[in-house]
Amino acid sequence: MKSSLFILVFISASILSAQEKTLITANLGIVQHSGTGFGSSFSTVRFVTDRLAVSLSGGYYKWNNGGDTQGLINYNRNRKIINHSLIPFSIGGRYYFGHDNINPYFGLEWGLNIRKRNYIFEYADFSNPDYPKIDKWSELYSNPFASFGLEFGVMLGLIDNFNFVANMRSIWGDGTAFTFFNTGLVYGI
Repeated sequence: MKSSLFILVFISASILSAQEKTLITANLGIVQHSGTGFGSSFSTVRFVTDRLAVSLSGGYYKWNNGGDTQGLINYNRNRKIINHSLIPFSIGGRYYFGHDNINPYFGLEWGLNIRKRNYIFEYADFSNPDYPKIDKWSELYSNPFASFGLEFGVMLGLIDNFNFVANMRSIWGDGTAFTFFNTGLVYGI
């Protein structure tokens, strides 16, 4: 999956690098959804007017819900851990309304996302100390889903073609919501 992400970034950068007013962004960030996770994302932005732009973005985020202890009954212990990952891809539009070095923006996006959940179950039975019984198994689920999202951010000019960006994105799909907080660097071509 990481090689697919690299190929998409390379193709996007190659296509868009031949055009004017193009931004390429690399972000690190966190995601909030049934726990907090970390990840990274990229985007390429092509301006169609001085303030209106079209964006293409993707990323990879991973988190877990920790270990939920189901209870201690007669020295038995049950635990469930859910490892989540999300690979969001989206296309959208952004409107920038700032000046020179400070450019706030908002955007709308539509996306296709891949969500994976790996359930890890553990069961420990210590009722007989001479022969403790420990079982562990896992189940992996993966589902693609479409989403709609909003993005708010600000781009601050640093030097020449480099900018700093901070943004907040929320996407809705699959009956749930994901919120991302990202910061990164922008390179203008």
